[in-house]
Amino acid sequence: MVKTKIYATDALSFARDIPMKANAAYDDGTLFYGRSRKYYKLSDSEINTIKKILYDRGKWLFLGAKSPFLDISKYYRQYLAYKKGRDVFVLVNLFKYYYIVVARNDVVGSYAPAKRVHIITLSKDKSKNKYDNVTILLNLSKKKIIEVHHE
Repeated sequence: MVKTKIYATDALSFARDIPMKANAAYDDGTLFYGRSRKYYKLSDSEINTIKKILYDRGKWLFLGAKSPFLDISKYYRQYLAYKKGRDVFVLVNLFKYYYIVVARNDVVGSYAPAKRVHIITLSKDKSKNKYDNVTILLNLSKKKIIEVHHE
């Protein structure tokens, strides 16, 4: 088996936006949606609003020095949206690459995660850099970034 990195910068711009499905799950099979988070389907207009928020350097200022402004055009962007009260929240999972695994024997085939279902995490990747995988929680209703996490 050979693992190859597929970088976001090699994908077409529109292919970097990935609205997640209701059965989105982490690598270990844990579902993102459930009792505490009910699936919310984002419209194209809402995805454009999210991108405007993420591209707005001013929205990052309140986060201080602990969270630098990121150029999100260099990332794949998985959008996990849910309602909490009257507000719509979105966890944006940014990752610069993912792996495709290709068989190197008589078996023809390859494996890559289903990006609309599998939440891509690079936590076990020893070769990743600090900001290769970042999650951003934002309140879409208030057009505000709440938290930024990186490993």
